[in-house]
Parts: sequence; C-alpha cells; structure tokens
Amino acid sequence: MEIRLAYGNAGITIDVPEWVRMDRFGLTSSDQSVTRDTLTREFTAGGGQRLIDCAAPLIVVNDGYRHTPTAEVLACIDACDRSVLDRADFLVATGTHPAPTDNHLATIFGDLLARVRDRVTWHDARDVAAMEVVGSDSFGEAVYLNRAISGHDLVYVIGSVEPHYFAGFTGGRKSLFPGLTDLATIERNHNLANSLRAAPLKLQGNPVAEHLQ
Repeated sequence: MEIRLAYGNAGITIDVPEWVRMDRFGLTSSDQSVTRDTLTREFTAGGGQRLIDCAAPLIVVNDGYRHTPTAEVLACIDACDRSVLDRADFLVATGTHPAPTDNHLATIFGDLLARVRDRVTWHDARDVAAMEVVGSDSFGEAVYLNRAISGHDLVYVIGSVEPHYFAGFTGGRKSLFPGLTDLATIERNHNLANSLRAAPLKLQGNPVAEHLQ
C-alpha cells in the first residue's frame, strides 16, 4: 500500500505493508471554511479588537520552513480591517534558521507581500545586539529576546500547534522561544533533546518542553 506524505516543499511516497493500520487526520474544505469564519469573529470582537484598534502592532510570523497558513490568517485580518496590515510591523521568527529567501517570504505572506514587504524584518539568533535580556532560564543563564517585542504596545503571534519530535508540540510559545531568542539559549534547549524523556506529544516531564516555560 503506497502512502503519499508531505515532505519539504514536495512529498515522498512510502510503501506500507497491508497489515499496518493507519489513521489519517486533516482538514476538509468545510473545516477550512469554519476556521476562516472563527478567525474573522476573533478579529472583530473580544481580544481581536485590540489588534484592530492598535496604532502600530507587531505581528510575529513563522518562517518559510513551517507549514503555518500565515497568508490565510493575514487575509482574514485584512478582510476585517484593511488598515491593520498597512500600519503593522512584521517580524519573522527564524530561530536558528537563515534569513528568509524571496521564495520563503512569498510563501509566508502570499499575495500580501508587496503591501507589507518594507515593514518586514527577521530575527538573527547571532545578533545579540538586537536583543535584550528578559530573564534567566533553569540553568541560571541569561535569556535574550528580540528587542522589537518590547518596542511595540501589542504583539500578535501567528503560529500553528503541531506535534514535534522532541519538544512535544511546536507552535505557541515556540514562536518566541526559540523563535526570537539568542543562539546560546537555543543551544541549551536543543541539547536537552538528547534525553530519552524528550518525545513527540509529550510536555510534562519532557526536559525540552519544560525548559521553554
């Protein structure tokens, strides 16, 4: 039995024995429509109202190595209030990844790239001068965070929560740490992946996940 899996920017086909039981999970077109409707309501009421009202928000997005549907979320924001994306700054959370290529930026922002490109910057984990100390971790070492975070009244993070092979789950807080932190802090965190307690879908007792707290 051949199964097609998403892998990188393309995919791979693997041959699975017929006796292996497999379950598939994913979004249907109906699910995607519900998601868009839900996002639209969030941006026009409750906490989302702050994003619409803020004069100059910072929107943190994942880089091109992630499969977060950032462009779709931004399109929902744009449909609620076109002026938001025209006054917002954008920061790409790269972690230890290199600076985004033009293709990556096109993947992240889609058709909106031309409108926002002059306000898009990205994190460099090696540029400590662009960060500030925000505290210390469980090792007692200083943790640096991109200085743009404290320079805005409202920071809005767009991410996706998915299983991670050693951090338990990706997304959420990982957009900030390790997405916007210094290389030394990221290395301390990722070195914990050598533990046998670091596993997919596991948060409690996972040293990588607990170091992120």
